Amino acid sequence: MTPLRKKLKAVMESAIADFRMIRPGDRIAVAVSGGPDSLALLNLLSDGFGFVTSDYSLLAVHIDMGFAQAEPVNRDILETHFRSMRVEYRIEKTDIADELFSGRLKKNPCFVCSMLRRKRLYETADREGCNKIATGHHRDDIIDTLLLNVLYGRKIGTLYPVQPLFRNRLTLIRPFVYIEEARIKRFAGECGLPALRRLCPLDGSSRRAAVKGLIRRLQKTEKHADLRNNIFKSLYHVELKSFQALVEGQDFT
Repeated sequence: MTPLRKKLKAVMESAIADFRMIRPGDRIAVAVSGGPDSLALLNLLSDGFGFVTSDYSLLAVHIDMGFAQAEPVNRDILETHFRSMRVEYRIEKTDIADELFSGRLKKNPCFVCSMLRRKRLYETADREGCNKIATGHHRDDIIDTLLLNVLYGRKIGTLYPVQPLFRNRLTLIRPFVYIEEARIKRFAGECGLPALRRLCPLDGSSRRAAVKGLIRRLQKTEKHADLRNNIFKSLYHVELKSFQALVEGQDFT
C-alpha cells in the first residue's frame, strides 16, 4: 500500500465512521461516470475498511449518456476495467444526450442532465437490490456547491455526506467528503486508472466551472488566506439565528 493510498483510506475511514456511511451487509451501487473521482472511489472501496466494516458488496453503475461519437469506446474501456477488478457492474444505455442537445431544451442543460442521470442511477440501484449509492463527490465539490447555491439558488446549502432518499429506501453516501480533488487526481494517476474522453460539449463552461475559477482568482490575491478551507469550515459555524430574527421583525438585542 503506497503512502497516498494509506492516507486516503484513513481519511475515508474517518468519514465513514463519523457519518455511519457503511453498515455490515450493505449492497452499494458505486456511481462511475468514468472520471478520476468515481474510478478512484471504486478502487478504494474495493478492498474494504477493516476498522469500520468490510462486510459489504459493490455494484459499479455507469450511465451511458448516448454521445454517439465516442461513447462505445468509453464503454469498452470501462467494461475492461470492471472485469479486471472482478467487480459486478451495470452499464445503462440512455438517450440523455439527445434530450439535452436536440434543441428542445432552451436553458440550464447542466441541471437537467444531472437530474436525468440521477433518476436513472436511482432506478438502477433500486432494481439491482442496492440500499446505498456511493458517489465520488469530494471536499471541493461541497465547497463549490455551497457557493453555487448562494449565488444562483438563493439559499445556503450544499451536498450532504449522507442523504436518505425515498423514505430511506436508498441512501446516498459521499465517502470523499473530507478529501480534496487534487489528491484524488494524484491517486488516480498513481494507480494508472483509465482516462476516458470527456464527451459533453459544455464541459468546462458550466456555472460550477465559473465558481471554481472565481475562487482560484481570488486566492491569487489572498496569498495568506486558505479560502477553500475557510469556506469548508464555515459549514461548521453557521450563524443565521440573529439574521432570521431580524427578517421576522423580532427584537434580538
